Amino acid sequence: MRINPVSFQGIKNISYAKVNDIEDEPYHSRLCLNMELTNDKYGNDLNEYDKLLKTYPDLNNELYPSFVNIEFETAQIRPNKYIISLKLNGCDIYLTPKNSEIIGFIQKLIKKILNKKPDDFKTDRNYLNSGLSEYCPIYNESLGNYLFGTDENLNIYGKNYTVMDDKLSEILDKVDDGTATGKEKKYIANIMNKVSAILHDSYYINSGVQNMKLILDQIINTNYS
Repeated sequence: MRINPVSFQGIKNISYAKVNDIEDEPYHSRLCLNMELTNDKYGNDLNEYDKLLKTYPDLNNELYPSFVNIEFETAQIRPNKYIISLKLNGCDIYLTPKNSEIIGFIQKLIKKILNKKPDDFKTDRNYLNSGLSEYCPIYNESLGNYLFGTDENLNIYGKNYTVMDDKLSEILDKVDDGTATGKEKKYIANIMNKVSAILHDSYYINSGVQNMKLILDQIINTNYS
């Protein structure tokens, strides 16, 4: 899978996704921020990431080498007691002093995205058409798992977002057995494109990343104070 180079400014192809368990109790959610790093007059974020990989090679992104996925996972372990874990490209990042370089890198990326103006968000057409936009927002998992599944759903604007109905269930069965028509496949693609457009919207991203910054600040203060 290859993305053709185009003109851009700074971090690009940014997406934000929130996933919730369908059941309210015990509470479980994932906040996922994905982006493509670049080097330009706005910064050398890709070079910094490559330098980090020399020390921590397990942090390599399996989908595309210039992409980074940051995830906060919140799990309820008992009433009014929650644990929050941090991941980078699917790897657990423990909040210890030895990981301060990684945590500082994550903080910097979050800050840069929050400082972006809406017109500064760039999403490449080739990225959207490559299939990466389906598997990048929730690291190395298809968005379809959370639109058509039964255990977890995308949470969009505070509501669990599911599109499963009898018609879609029938079409998905046909896709699985190879009998779906072109029109039926297009029906599913249109649903995916609609959701992908929301996850890559600058205002939606900014709202979600503000929440991620508050959570990160809180857990850092708790672990380092």
